[in-house]
Amino acid sequence: MADQQRGHLKEIGAGSRLIILHAGGREGFVKDSLLIFKSSSTAGDYHSSMNFSNFKKWTMEKLIPNLEPRSVIVLDNAAYHNVEVDKKPRKGSLKKTMLEWLQNHNIECNPKMLNSELYLLIQCVDIQKKLVIDEILKEHDHDVFATAAVSPKSKSNRDSLELY
Repeated sequence: MADQQRGHLKEIGAGSRLIILHAGGREGFVKDSLLIFKSSSTAGDYHSSMNFSNFKKWTMEKLIPNLEPRSVIVLDNAAYHNVEVDKKPRKGSLKKTMLEWLQNHNIECNPKMLNSELYLLIQCVDIQKKLVIDEILKEHDHDVFATAAVSPKSKSNRDSLELY
């Protein structure tokens, strides 16, 4: 009978959520890098509470100052880990954005060109994809590796990865 009384008193999905961010390695957790805050979401989707701005701030204020020199950081494929430094405009971007991007890369173009023509020019520009977080960590002499992308069919694998 005692076994039947064990368990959660509340459903796991009910109530507010805490966002917990930490780093660890073979020596245990990285000292002073723990961040815990209450999700600001009232819609039940707490994922929007952990965003690029929060992750970048944590990386710079809590992680980097407490890492051992020449550490290796492994990140999963969360969107906030993968913000590009100089992202190419998309097909549906504003014409002004496309023109500015092309000018910043010294690509000659006519401002009277159609968006579709500007986009074709953008697609022809070969730039190395750089991620903001990777660049910040590299500036501090750390190496960054990313886990393989997870397909939507194996979402449960990604969820379990993020628990560790």
